[in-house]
Amino acid sequence: MRDVIRKHCKKNIKNYTFTNGFKHKFWIPRVLGVRTVTPLNLCKHSKRQMVKTLSEEYGYKEYGQKHFEDLLTKFLEGVWLPKRFGHDMRRPQLSSLVITGQMKRDDALKILENPPIKEEECQELFAEVARKLNISKEELLGYFEMEECTEKFRNISKIYELGIRVYELIGLEKRIRR
Repeated sequence: MRDVIRKHCKKNIKNYTFTNGFKHKFWIPRVLGVRTVTPLNLCKHSKRQMVKTLSEEYGYKEYGQKHFEDLLTKFLEGVWLPKRFGHDMRRPQLSSLVITGQMKRDDALKILENPPIKEEECQELFAEVARKLNISKEELLGYFEMEECTEKFRNISKIYELGIRVYELIGLEKRIRR
């Protein structure tokens, strides 16, 4: 991100806070001594049970998919990422439910057979997001259809991969990675 900013930004962004795995996995917990408390990990719960409780006690209505309560996130996860880049955010979300035994794999695969958003809703979202960004729908569509960037930027993915391996060896990283 720093390389993209260095090459393409004309404005100074000195107030932007950059973060990284070293800071969150090592510096904050080990040096500063800040502990993360995860109370939901201490009790049995499931998505279905939580949605039922929220619906009965607070009148909660499901949005159809995780994070679809927000217009921009719904647009990014339901339209932009799957159609422009072929990345369906439902895959990791459903995978978590399968791994924790809250859903069968076949049910998750059936959900993935359908697009995250119907085409007519996709068009409405395009118009609404363009309006919120104060640009025309055609301009937003132009960004959507523009050629993918092939410019190479410096990245530090090798450092991150090494850091993950070190964290796994010393027991700081417990997630399963493939």
